Amino acid sequence: MLKSKILFFALGIFCMQVLLAQRSISGSLVDAVENSPIGFASLALYKATDSTLVGGAISEEDGSFLLADLKVGAYYLSIQFMGFNPKELSVDLTKVEKVDLGTIALSPDQKMLDEIEVTGASITMLHKVDRQVFNSSAFQSAQGGTAVDLLRNLPSLAVNANGEITVRGSSGFTILLNGKPVQSDPQMLLAQLPANAIAEIEVITSPSSKYDPEGKAGIINIKTTRGSTDGLFTLVNVKAGAPSIQDYDNAEYAQRYGADFTINYIKGKWDLSAGASYLRNDLAGRREGDVFTIINDTTTRFPSDGERSFDEVNYSGRFTLGYAPSESDYFSIGAFAGKRSKDRTADILYYNNTASYQGNTFRTLAYYNE
Repeated sequence: MLKSKILFFALGIFCMQVLLAQRSISGSLVDAVENSPIGFASLALYKATDSTLVGGAISEEDGSFLLADLKVGAYYLSIQFMGFNPKELSVDLTKVEKVDLGTIALSPDQKMLDEIEVTGASITMLHKVDRQVFNSSAFQSAQGGTAVDLLRNLPSLAVNANGEITVRGSSGFTILLNGKPVQSDPQMLLAQLPANAIAEIEVITSPSSKYDPEGKAGIINIKTTRGSTDGLFTLVNVKAGAPSIQDYDNAEYAQRYGADFTINYIKGKWDLSAGASYLRNDLAGRREGDVFTIINDTTTRFPSDGERSFDEVNYSGRFTLGYAPSESDYFSIGAFAGKRSKDRTADILYYNNTASYQGNTFRTLAYYNE
């Protein structure tokens, strides 16, 4: 009787050890075509009886995987990875503790690969902590014009009819060209700089301490283009303006046309760039007014009507020579010269100019202002 109890107790311990033994599944994933390891694939283990999820794992960079601490039972393993056909394998852990599935080859999903189309575009606007960066190529309508035409497209900036630039309603700002302060009149420079010679425009609304605090309203940093590979590059741009919808009966039609070119030659560490531009950008206009003054009992009136337009001509030339002795060092010397003329044309008739005293007109005068 004692021997039978001891035997039954030993048999119970043996059965418990079998039930508590840790079971595991291991293996390795490879590409069936290139025979390269597949890392970060998803593995999910389900019960074969009711498809209940038991566990899961992610394959290592070398393709290996391990699912441990499993109970006795029959399972199936589901393997999935983007771009490859999914795979399912049956695994029986009722009689063994460890199952090594060896090398598992996944075949690429050709249908999925054929339907994938990757497209991309350069960033048009980038927000940073202290600035906004705008890619000038995003504003196709300004190409062929000047830097002023680009600024008209930027938020928080405004350009009036006279070419005056304001940042958030204030004119107290600083213009930088490639990170260097502009010593001449900023408006004159921007009106002469061709738009296609500009790569990026940075609007710095919160200048850091490294900038001169003069630009209280902000800083506009204009970065010009520069070649990136050896060779000769030539860029020619032509602009032509359509006739005005309203010519205001001006004696001459407003003319709007221009052209610019850039030649860039890069060889090894040397970078040579030269360019020139010409732009005619007239503004048609007309003045209609009725000005009067009252001094004591005398009223004087000055009604007028006639042409008041602007003839604007810009032309400029630029030259830059750069030398890069290393990847972190770059030296350049350049010159920029330009001229801008903006003439106001007036053909105004001051008609029926009168002076009256106590209801009696005693002087009339008509003259031209040309």
